[in-house]
Amino acid sequence: MQAAAREVAWANARLRELLDWKGVGREEVDGFLRRCREGEEGSGLGAVRTVSREEDGRGMVPGGIALGDEGKEAGRGMESEEGLRTVDDAERALSTSCEAAAGIIAGFLGHDVVRVRMALGCEDEEDVAKCRVKNTTLFQLME
Repeated sequence: MQAAAREVAWANARLRELLDWKGVGREEVDGFLRRCREGEEGSGLGAVRTVSREEDGRGMVPGGIALGDEGKEAGRGMESEEGLRTVDDAERALSTSCEAAAGIIAGFLGHDVVRVRMALGCEDEEDVAKCRVKNTTLFQLME
């Protein structure tokens, strides 16, 4: 049990480093986690804050993660007229891009990133751009 807790703590630290590298500050991460905890006490998905893209003003979704072409494409037809986040965005928050997942797993297990991407089923650049890995799967692979 302690080994699993250490692994989770290590993975969390690496994910925080990645978020920081992507421009998401510690305060923003802590605020997001706090809203998620508060939402679990209530209705669950209510913790996901809805912010219009115009309000955010950075061309990024709340949380500071920049939308790539795949994010723009995937978001089409899933937003209300006001441009608010939807349940699909919440589901997206429960997954990690294949590229990031491959980097995390490769670093954790000492494997080559390309081989890990192939094992995840993201072999060509088009797959990598669209591919997402469920966070639960990512954690299972790190065990």
